Amino acid sequence: MAPASRGIAWLTLTGAVVTLPAQADPLRASSVNWIVAPGAESCGLADQLTRAIDERLQRHAFVSPEQASVSIEARVEHSTDSGHWHAVVHVRDLSGAVAGTRELDSAAPDCTELRDSVALAIALMIDPDALLHHLVAPELPTPPPPEKVPEPPPVTPTLAPPRRPPWRVSPTASLALGFGLLPSPAVGLLADVAVHPPKFWGVDVLGGFWGSQTTALAASGATTDFSLAFGGLAICPLSATPARAGFEVCGGAIVGALESVGHRFSISQSKTGVSAYAIGSGALRVPLAGPLALQLRADIGLAVYRDKFRYTDANGPHTVFEPAVPSATLAAGLSANLP
Repeated sequence: MAPASRGIAWLTLTGAVVTLPAQADPLRASSVNWIVAPGAESCGLADQLTRAIDERLQRHAFVSPEQASVSIEARVEHSTDSGHWHAVVHVRDLSGAVAGTRELDSAAPDCTELRDSVALAIALMIDPDALLHHLVAPELPTPPPPEKVPEPPPVTPTLAPPRRPPWRVSPTASLALGFGLLPSPAVGLLADVAVHPPKFWGVDVLGGFWGSQTTALAASGATTDFSLAFGGLAICPLSATPARAGFEVCGGAIVGALESVGHRFSISQSKTGVSAYAIGSGALRVPLAGPLALQLRADIGLAVYRDKFRYTDANGPHTVFEPAVPSATLAAGLSANLP
């Protein structure tokens, strides 16, 4: 049984609920005084009791003693021997005469049950219909049916013409290291421009040159200077440009002009040879700031044509240099992503 219900049952067993005098208005202004004896401090302060009474009456029922027509005094105490809680409620009129008294007891381990019973008893003293207010929810007025609003005439949406995706262009300048293109590993400059049409594979146009190298012939003391410039084109069927990093995989060809200049030969002359490679390349672009990105690139080549560089002396022809069949290039540079 809930605390409020137990309070009602106790009051019914001990006698009728005390109400205000018959000639008084049950909703008249009242004041309340909550006295807590030593040992019963856990019953709380007066504002806790008045809030509980206001909840049952569903209104604020109390005024100051100067404005009150009726004063209610409730005293609570706790017996340390029996552990029981005991409360006495007095109702006084304007003259100070006692108009009613109510005594309540509780054997609960704390004061909550007794305080709830006192709150209910005082609420019934002020308004005998308080229990009905507490249990029956007020009827809410039925809202009027919504007015019918005429539907607006249908609006035909105007479709904007589809926006064509833009071309993307990414020029890059890189420092490169090459293998198999000159007599020894070479350092050079590489420039490439990646073009991405809206509805086609990307295209990579590249070119650059390698620093000159000198090859000496130990037997005769003659030397040959070599330098190489190149250009090429590649198609990139695999590419992606997500927010953090983009990549592309390409395949194509490069053609190089390999120039040689001889020194201290019996007949010193210069010659320009041609080398052509089929290449496969991969590039990774990592965004830095704004349109700038760091590009890391690797190329693998396979020679499809290469000129040999020879000289002839009394012992017959000799090969000075012949480009290798496989080649490799590693490059790192700064790229710009242009709309």
